[in-house]
Amino acid sequence: MLPSAQSQIAGERKRWRWDQARLSLVMPIGGIVAVAIVCVVVAMLISAQRADVVSLKREQELFEQAIAGTGARVLRELQSVSTTRRTAVMIRDSYDPQWAARRIGNWLEKYYDHDVVVIVDGRDQIEYSLFRNPKDAGAIDLARELATGLDLIRGRLLAAPDKAIVVVPSRLSIKPGRSAALIQRFMNKPAVVAAVAIGSDSELALGNKRAPVVFSIKYIDQAMLQEIGRRLQI
Repeated sequence: MLPSAQSQIAGERKRWRWDQARLSLVMPIGGIVAVAIVCVVVAMLISAQRADVVSLKREQELFEQAIAGTGARVLRELQSVSTTRRTAVMIRDSYDPQWAARRIGNWLEKYYDHDVVVIVDGRDQIEYSLFRNPKDAGAIDLARELATGLDLIRGRLLAAPDKAIVVVPSRLSIKPGRSAALIQRFMNKPAVVAAVAIGSDSELALGNKRAPVVFSIKYIDQAMLQEIGRRLQI
């Protein structure tokens, strides 16, 4: 074989060895880079997922606080018409159904958009009821729907109710207060159920067992949730 041919073959073998060596280095490096890229992407996804979870949890907490605040507001609206001396006279001392309809039921519906208003006497009997949607009146067992709230205001609950959240008071006490608000299902709809025992401070000092109770219900519907969402900018 000619020297020139041998030199050419040797040069080709040398280039081949360099190519093999470079390939042997590039492949592991490429693999490392690929793994690193995958790890970075996974880390970014996990971080984003955690951020979404934290954000979702925070939004849920804000909504829960807003709904609890709505429950407290519904109770204040009910108290504004139920805790006056005139109410005690017209409801507790001598029940006047026309006055109750005009100054409690119609007032709460017209000015505060409450959906259902009920007055229960000292024997737990329904004295008065008003439904924003009259069709609901014939399809409801009011005594059953109001049982949890009535037991709470009467002091008959020894533990937190199973299917309701007590908003006001924030916790149960041995001596019940004259008012309470719950989040519960009412006519198979989520709702705020507020209750106020009727009577003066001296009349209610010994408890609410025989006091008339006014209930007002406001549904937690789409309109309320949209309003909360706009207020919270969610």
